Amino acid sequence: MRDLSMTRHFTAFLRRLSGPVVLPCMLASLSPACAPVATSDTYDAKGARPQRTVSLTTNRVASHLSDAVVHLPPGAIAITIDDGPSSLAKDFLAASEAFGRLPLTFFPAAHHFFEEGQAICDSVRAQIDQGGSVTWTRSDGVAVPADQIDIASLRIKPGLEDIAGVLSKSYVEIGHHSFCHFVGTETNRNRAFANLPTEVRHLELVGAARALRRFKDLALTRSDRTVEFGDPLPVNLAPVLRTAGNSWWGPHRDRPQWVEHWNSQLANAGFAYVGPVGWTVPAKGGADIFCDRSQGVAACVDQYIEGYRADLRAGRGSVSLHHELGGHQHAGWMFEVFYRFLTRLTEQSRAAGKDACPRVIPLSCGVMGTCKASDYPCLHEQAINPPSWEEFSARRQMVN
Repeated sequence: MRDLSMTRHFTAFLRRLSGPVVLPCMLASLSPACAPVATSDTYDAKGARPQRTVSLTTNRVASHLSDAVVHLPPGAIAITIDDGPSSLAKDFLAASEAFGRLPLTFFPAAHHFFEEGQAICDSVRAQIDQGGSVTWTRSDGVAVPADQIDIASLRIKPGLEDIAGVLSKSYVEIGHHSFCHFVGTETNRNRAFANLPTEVRHLELVGAARALRRFKDLALTRSDRTVEFGDPLPVNLAPVLRTAGNSWWGPHRDRPQWVEHWNSQLANAGFAYVGPVGWTVPAKGGADIFCDRSQGVAACVDQYIEGYRADLRAGRGSVSLHHELGGHQHAGWMFEVFYRFLTRLTEQSRAAGKDACPRVIPLSCGVMGTCKASDYPCLHEQAINPPSWEEFSARRQMVN
């Protein structure tokens, strides 16, 4: 039976919220009864008015690239993987299996789900700084405003069902990471999320949430229902958001303005998330994609280990950032960094002993404060004799 521990964590979090709004379902398909759906879909069988939802809480989360600290319990570490999905997902899952089924949180860029996704984002990106309405021209020649793109009509990319099947595991959760991943791109590097045009924010926020709803049950559409890691189940959608480039506020870091934008757009569509959620590992923002490859894999892994140790010295938990980036010329290199980091962290766990060992927890329960590090085993107790990188990569080559 499906592990519903994430559902229990989220339910406990809801009980801690105060204020005038109490909701039976605040987000995320952590159980089939609690899913982010359009408000028009939340009427009950008697036609009663829809449930009210809370769209954002910044509980326990700081929110800027220079201080984006997710306050996880001391000794805990959450592992996050950005910018998929791609065929590399099965390699990350295989690594998780090798280390005892470590919890993983994936943050896909939702345009990767669809045949039209890249064309939509290229068109919108080119118009962001021009002023006026931002549109996408469909194949029939109709120009559609970015906030009116019908996500339900977009064509799913071939093979996405297989990827969804790989990711539909009880120890895997999928967070919200925008639709087009605009902030942090070369052409829009200095554009904070709050300062994007209104219709583009809507696409990035609500459009991505709707795309995730389509992704959730995709594995169940497979005719043969078989994937590498077992029969597919609905994907766990986690109630956490990370914006692209981890940049949300703009030059004046206008938090109230950003939250207002976020609340108005998501609440009206019936969605709810906790966030924004940053990361703390590696130290000084030097994630795998930014590491100096001329220094070698070991030097990049050192940055990750130092980030974890810095958090440990400060008495706080960690969130590590990795990238999937299927098709990127350095995707294999970044995956090796990921695997060797887990290996080094396991060695550190073994040396630290039970009182000071790292414990890998799901990001969502850590952010929401509904789990403790002690709820999970020490990494060296969970990862019993994991294969070396050389052994693991040789096995994967045989499988692939």
